[in-house]
Amino acid sequence: MLAKLRLLAGIAALWLLCGLAGLALAQPTPAAGLKASRIEVSVTGTARVMPDTAVLSFTVNGRQPTLAAAYRQAGRRAAAVRALLLSHGIPSRQAAFSRYSVAPQTDWPRYHSNKIVGYRVTAFLNLRLSKFAVARKIIAQAARENLTALRSLGFELRHRHAARRLAIQNAYARARAAAGILAVAAGRRLGPLTRARLNFAPAAVPFRYPFHALMAAAPPSAANHAGIAGRFTPARITVQVSLAASFALR
Repeated sequence: MLAKLRLLAGIAALWLLCGLAGLALAQPTPAAGLKASRIEVSVTGTARVMPDTAVLSFTVNGRQPTLAAAYRQAGRRAAAVRALLLSHGIPSRQAAFSRYSVAPQTDWPRYHSNKIVGYRVTAFLNLRLSKFAVARKIIAQAARENLTALRSLGFELRHRHAARRLAIQNAYARARAAAGILAVAAGRRLGPLTRARLNFAPAAVPFRYPFHALMAAAPPSAANHAGIAGRFTPARITVQVSLAASFALR
């Protein structure tokens, strides 16, 4: 009986070994000398261009003993600002008065009292100009006539098509150079571009120079505003694009 059981166990083991051998023969084997057909690289292309728009931020103030008088003074100055812009060929709709504020004035600094001695009405004006020479004149003239106080000055790039085209060209040159180096290192030759994916960086918020940074915390005055107008020098803006490119290998 024991010998019979041993015989059956041997037959079962032999059968299992034969089945495993068949499975091993059925598995596909990798082809000898298989080579990659393409290479992929990711790069960032940049273009540094001059801005095309100046972003000016002004305040128009009225300060009087009564609120009604402060409103009238601020209104007269706002009308004068509109007339000034119109004299330079800028329609009033292009100058956006974004908001108004009213603040009571107390005699605390002098008498340490909270007694209201006057009111200040402030209107905030934002202006975008493509002609930088006109922007210089507006800054200086508004200050000479005591119409506004300059809060900030910045630059931005509103028309980005040409700059993006330059950034794409720079990215493609970088991608092909990097892919070529890798292909040579692998003993291959680089083929044509087969696929590309572009991703532009989000449009940056235009950086604005605060008035105190431009004039070293000097009080608003015609002389200081004229100094800003004289140093009206925009810096270059960097436009970036990310490129994921695939090239054929030969």
